[in-house]
Amino acid sequence: ERRQAWLLAMNAPRSTTVLVEGIPDRYCTDAALKRCFDFLFAGSVENAFVVKKTEHLRQLQTVVDRLMKRASESEHAASEEGVSDLTQQLGRAKQQAENERLRILDACAAKEMLFKTSGDARIDHLTNLGAADERPGLSADCSKFKDDLLSELAKMFEMDSQSSTEQRDASLYSTCGFVTFETRRSAHNARAMSMSHITNDTNEFTFSTPPDPLDVLYGGLQSEPEAANAKLWLGYLLILLLFVVFTPCIFLISAVSSNALDGLRQHLPWLDEFLDARPSWNIAIRGYLGTLSLLGAMSLVPSVLIVIFQRFFRLHSTAMAQIQIQKWYFVFHIIYVLLVLSMGSSLIATTEAVAQAPGKMFLLLAESLPRTSHFYLHYITLQWVDNAKELLRLPNLAKFRALRLIFEEDQAKKLAEPEDQDYSGMGSRCARFSFLMAMTLTLCTVTPLIGVLAICCFLLCRVVYGYLVVFAETRKPDLGGAFWVTNLKCISWSLLIFIALMAGVLYERAGSVYPSLLAFSSLGLWAVRHARFEALSWEFLSVEQLSNSEKAIPSSRRTSQVRQRALRESSKYEQVELLAPDVYRSRRSYASMN
Repeated sequence: ERRQAWLLAMNAPRSTTVLVEGIPDRYCTDAALKRCFDFLFAGSVENAFVVKKTEHLRQLQTVVDRLMKRASESEHAASEEGVSDLTQQLGRAKQQAENERLRILDACAAKEMLFKTSGDARIDHLTNLGAADERPGLSADCSKFKDDLLSELAKMFEMDSQSSTEQRDASLYSTCGFVTFETRRSAHNARAMSMSHITNDTNEFTFSTPPDPLDVLYGGLQSEPEAANAKLWLGYLLILLLFVVFTPCIFLISAVSSNALDGLRQHLPWLDEFLDARPSWNIAIRGYLGTLSLLGAMSLVPSVLIVIFQRFFRLHSTAMAQIQIQKWYFVFHIIYVLLVLSMGSSLIATTEAVAQAPGKMFLLLAESLPRTSHFYLHYITLQWVDNAKELLRLPNLAKFRALRLIFEEDQAKKLAEPEDQDYSGMGSRCARFSFLMAMTLTLCTVTPLIGVLAICCFLLCRVVYGYLVVFAETRKPDLGGAFWVTNLKCISWSLLIFIALMAGVLYERAGSVYPSLLAFSSLGLWAVRHARFEALSWEFLSVEQLSNSEKAIPSSRRTSQVRQRALRESSKYEQVELLAPDVYRSRRSYASMN
């Protein structure tokens, strides 16, 4: 219900826009794309544009922004040395960026004019036919008319593909674009058309819901499909390499942390005497040292993952990067915190044994996980401290104190935001939360105390992040529950470990094999419920809900008139780097505030 209310309350243009990927070369201009969709949807297209290649322009504007920042620092520091030279550099950089912007706009205008004057009247003719179904007298033969219209459409695409000699300018246009409709029903129908395919090539004209206009990464949409696929496979290879490299690091950290306390006791006699007099403290400190070392190593994983995603994955938005972090960071936790550590240092021998006899996996889980359950009790209690320290926002405070020496307080506060989007981003946080739940569900019958500690941890997280996200941190793009759904999927898959653990424990400790088989049979119930969960259509509104979309939106989801006006003026699907310099900077400023 919350997802449906969010979809109904979604503001234009996001609710009426589709992201189009795989645009054929013959339609890779704004005018060609718009005319094509005007025919498909009987002239209900409000705007259409193909993403332009602006990599060089963005590099020039980055130089301008860096020089403007240096000029601002010089002004606030009241230093006049080199100000004249810096001003000249800034002027030249602005001129270069403006020349590149005008070059792209002029080239696009020439392409658009060439398309409009090409003399191809077939699409205009079919567009008139498409609008003819609203004439009176056609209702009796409406089905036949539609079939004829679709037949003509197929012929048009086939003729275009055979006779078109106009090739896409790969240095100017990408194969992605945005089409904005007048109604959300037309946008819904466009997304539904991706199931029936407009052309014979299934890789052409694929539609999806676009990200928030302020969160679009146009750089990710500018890559060529072949290059993007090659980079994607290379990215997966690097993630696999990260898994391989991280395994010995975990064992090394575990060995070093276990010997660290012994080394300190040898060099600090008073510590040795203190721990000899208190054996329980010795056990607790030794256990928490290993857990702290593991937490430190795992905190570095999101930073490596985000670099891989940004370099090799075709990301449409920053929120999409966080979703990827959430999925892969959860996998890292499951493998290295829940499985590898419980197996001990004989991981290679364990893998070989499981490969030779897969049935041994249940017995290995039954032997190893209960034996290391005390480690996970330490892990959860340390999560209390790890989450509570987020209230201090120490990295932001350090940045603010450093920037306060150069800028005014308001400017320093603005530059100190946002928080680290690697470890403290939504994706990393959600991955840790879902892992805590998965770990608790897996061990709740083996170590019941872990359930009590987990409840305390989640209550603390509710207080901490309920304050941070709402009152302290910068506003994040609203995905309407995408992180929540990913959490549920991760937890659902982790139940397989719980089933395997219970089947192994009952097989090892029961007098017969039947209790183990009964526990293993729950795999069938899991498969049915998981399939039903995956089949839920939560991303889009149904046709029935679209028909009732004119009903009043809940007051909690209404947007103020001032906010709506700001959204109409600033939240448009357009490449801001192609706008006039003053408009570009105002849009960048608005995006940073939202």
